Amino acid sequence: NFSDELFKCVRQISLFDEKPFEHEFFLRMEKSFPFLENISIHNFQPQNNKSCTESNKDNQYLSIVKYTYLTNLSLIKVHDDYIEQFLVYTKVSLPNNVHLNISYESLKRELIEGNEYEF
Repeated sequence: NFSDELFKCVRQISLFDEKPFEHEFFLRMEKSFPFLENISIHNFQPQNNKSCTESNKDNQYLSIVKYTYLTNLSLIKVHDDYIEQFLVYTKVSLPNNVHLNISYESLKRELIEGNEYEF
């Protein structure tokens, strides 16, 4: 957890935890670190609020997380929920030309199983 302070100079962040990162966490992160360029996530725990988002496929109640300056995103050691979190346009908005580090099998699984979403 972190406070709601503003960190204008932080450009890179690595997230490791044994507890899941929920959508609200990424919203707070967007506000606290508005100039992030590199994000690396390591978390094998599924998101707890996933059932809420699955029950509402439109995700209209979720605010979209925007990482305007992001250039690198690493999702190598993550649960598939985080791949969906960052690649489904109704949850996160990424700029064009983001370098994505992700395992082929994870991406393939998300594209096949999550084909009801638009990427």
